[in-house]
Amino acid sequence: MAGRDAYVTNCARCHGDAGKGDGPDAARMIPRPRDFTTGAYKFRLTASGTPPTDEDVFRTISTGLAGTRMPGWEGLSEDTRWHLVAYLKSLAPNLAQAQPQPVASFGKDPGPKGADLAKGRKLYTDLGCAACHGAFGRADGPSAKTLADDWGQPIRPANLTHGWELRGGAEPRDLVARLMTGVDGTPMPSYGDAVPVADLWQLAYYLRSIQESARWNAPIIPTPAAALPVAPDDAMWATVPRADVLVWSNVYVDGAIAPTTVTWAMVQAAAAGDQLAIRIAWDDPSEDRGSPPDQLALAFKPAVAGREVGSLQSWPADAAHGGPGAPALDLTIWSAATGAARAAVAGSFDLPDTAESRPAQAHYEHGRWSLVITRPRPGAATPLALVIWDGGNGDTGRRRSVSSWMDYQEKENAHAIP
Repeated sequence: MAGRDAYVTNCARCHGDAGKGDGPDAARMIPRPRDFTTGAYKFRLTASGTPPTDEDVFRTISTGLAGTRMPGWEGLSEDTRWHLVAYLKSLAPNLAQAQPQPVASFGKDPGPKGADLAKGRKLYTDLGCAACHGAFGRADGPSAKTLADDWGQPIRPANLTHGWELRGGAEPRDLVARLMTGVDGTPMPSYGDAVPVADLWQLAYYLRSIQESARWNAPIIPTPAAALPVAPDDAMWATVPRADVLVWSNVYVDGAIAPTTVTWAMVQAAAAGDQLAIRIAWDDPSEDRGSPPDQLALAFKPAVAGREVGSLQSWPADAAHGGPGAPALDLTIWSAATGAARAAVAGSFDLPDTAESRPAQAHYEHGRWSLVITRPRPGAATPLALVIWDGGNGDTGRRRSVSSWMDYQEKENAHAIP
């Protein structure tokens, strides 16, 4: 059977031989792979509680799901993908007794000029979206920590400002589809029978308007300033280019990957004379100043010969962790417990007593930390990376989110912004 053969080759390691979401790699993934035997599909263009169309399943196989380990399989032939559709649906006996009920109409797109963002914002409030997604859409609502899916797994609401993570798509039509059909198997309901479709379009355009305009893979180049903007809300930061980066964790607890709550950060830099102000923002669903606290480490690679640090996920690989000793990094570590930042060139995150204090200002609002650290200017191009601990997620030590190395550059002959 062509569908079964393609499934065993490409899908079974995650979804399991019988399609129950229990393959050998399943414990390494959040969210867990789908259990196809239940017949519940999250991303459909059919009414809530009804099966997907074949086209719905084909689309997910082809494009994958953003923010998950489910890739797009467009490299498989179209015939193979259609065989997979038939095979996946055969794994759920209940699908044979139920017929898809495609949504008859998704209404008329008013377009950006017809969008009423104030009305969309009011609908967001009136429909109670903030209870899960937070007042500003940053997944920090009061119910966020209590949610679970129909398979008994803890589930986090989507961060609506991270369009790149929205699994069903981030454009207004995609968002209207989610609002009308719901996300079966999760606490996300359907509003198709409760709210006029014209209003859902206004809500969708509002949701599109709050998505971050990320600049991926951008270099971090300090903007010259007459005076350093040392406060996170200094007006100058609105004029400073940003560089966005994904952060991730790859830590296992009792054989399963630990959940990650911090997935993105943004970096800006401004310089005055030999001093550098670095502003870092990241989304964290809770403000944690107790034990363990929220923390951030800003790491520069010193320009010294020796072994390279490839990923901060495994650093430091010192003798205590079976390694030959960690290459030192230029570290500044900030903690929400004290509000202070300390710095040293060190071979671990346990800074020595001789570590110097560095100026730092931070504030937390609506699911987002904003932090400014002031430090001496490196004076030359050097890689920069972030390590973030979410105390509310139990992050300590090696349980943390890390970025890849970013490109910090010095720019000569730039003009200061007064």
